[in-house]
Amino acid sequence: MKAIEQVLPAEAGWKEHSNTFSCRAVFYRDDKNGFTVVARNLVGVVSEGETIEEATVNIKEAFAGAIQSYAACQLPIPWGDVIEKYGTKFEVEKHFLVVIDG
Repeated sequence: MKAIEQVLPAEAGWKEHSNTFSCRAVFYRDDKNGFTVVARNLVGVVSEGETIEEATVNIKEAFAGAIQSYAACQLPIPWGDVIEKYGTKFEVEKHFLVVIDG
């Protein structure tokens, strides 16, 4: 499994292309001066990190794990904008590609 970061236009959304998935995440500053990161377009995918860089690596792994779990169970991936649950006062939003190998 590898994750590749790429800046994507906002309208890219969550498009799925074979084993490559366009993912979106938002980063919130937490009370310990680290970051909580929430998948903007896949329900239930959340991670954290002491820095934005660490949180980015962690959310990519969380995205990949969730996508692989849905695939292993032969379930559709429940894509959708989930940001309203967490609020819009985030520090950073990132768009990146997650590539699932094998």
